Amino acid sequence: MPKRPLTQRRPTTFSNSGPSDRNASPSPPTSPPSSTDDSWLSGGSLFGGHLFKGRVSGGALTDATRSLSVLVEARMPLAEALNIVQQQCSHNRLQEVLADVQARVRAGKALSEALAGFPNVFDAFYIHLITVGEEVGSLGAVLRRIAEYLERTRALKRTVQLALVYPFIILAVAAGAIGFMLTVIVPTFAEMFEGFGAELPGATQRLIAISSFMSGNVLWLLGGGVALGVAVKWGLQTRWGRSWWDYGVLRLPFIGGMLRKGLAARFCRALHTLLQRGVPLATALELLTGALGNVHAKAEVQQMRHAVEQGRSLAGGMQQAEVFPPLVQQMVGIGEETARLGDTCRHVATLYEEELDAQMETLTSIIEPVLIVVIGGVTGAIVIALYLPLFDLITVVE
Repeated sequence: MPKRPLTQRRPTTFSNSGPSDRNASPSPPTSPPSSTDDSWLSGGSLFGGHLFKGRVSGGALTDATRSLSVLVEARMPLAEALNIVQQQCSHNRLQEVLADVQARVRAGKALSEALAGFPNVFDAFYIHLITVGEEVGSLGAVLRRIAEYLERTRALKRTVQLALVYPFIILAVAAGAIGFMLTVIVPTFAEMFEGFGAELPGATQRLIAISSFMSGNVLWLLGGGVALGVAVKWGLQTRWGRSWWDYGVLRLPFIGGMLRKGLAARFCRALHTLLQRGVPLATALELLTGALGNVHAKAEVQQMRHAVEQGRSLAGGMQQAEVFPPLVQQMVGIGEETARLGDTCRHVATLYEEELDAQMETLTSIIEPVLIVVIGGVTGAIVIALYLPLFDLITVVE
């Protein structure tokens, strides 16, 4: 029986496990929903996007997708399954979305069409896989695959974010403690030293000068910090600012390598998921173009798609890639030669995810002692500078 075009598929009210969809190759939606990247690793709303003024978290979306897959694979009617998932969902915004999706499904729309009404929550990658599941009659299996992909990419994102955020949190706490000493404790000592009538050591004089500047300009300093934060946030929303940021972070020592591996792991994991569902390679690359947050990674995936559409191999299209490590190109070439590209991508993704976990442990073990030494050194220098006049006073008294 010839396959129905996507624009004329019937509403999906139930699903079964059905035959394998490995050989299915439906064409992409004519107008794929747009997605909004909110960080280098957050590829659109697959990990939660803005709904009106709210935000759907990646965890809530993953849990809802997994619950829906279990109910659909149990052959429960789709509308009833959506109703149950909505009732047990604790995320208010996602509840609103699921209620609307359920209403559209009851009105006769297919699930993919209902989800397409919320492009900031379900992006083109998500909806295309749902479309594949509807076409080949394995919606439950596809939902389960999506949930697994979401969970793995969330874990990857947490690992890399922790590597980026952890040092800044410690530095921020240290800066707050040092700022408190300079604006509260040092001025108290300065008033006491004024009563001595003696010349203060050079280190103490410089410390008091810094404290006086910070105490007298605290509002300007806070205002400047806020203005700088707003300027950076605004700059990252521009094409030039985002391009500059994405270029810079990938070239940071150690951190840049972790980010590259994170992007490679996400690319390979997503490509494996799409290929396992029978999505053609060129279509999969088109969907992945919108699923990567880094603009330079997007550009390279776009070049790969053009190369594939021109009849070249994917490995050939990756020859000029700078974002993805050379191992990815080599393994992709092997996968294409052995006709096991999907499995090869899965192995590469797993390899990089394990390497990132190990590097995160190494980074944590290195950063902690280094920051402790630096913070202890600065704090110790302040304390010594404060007590030098007291030592001089004790010497005079003796």
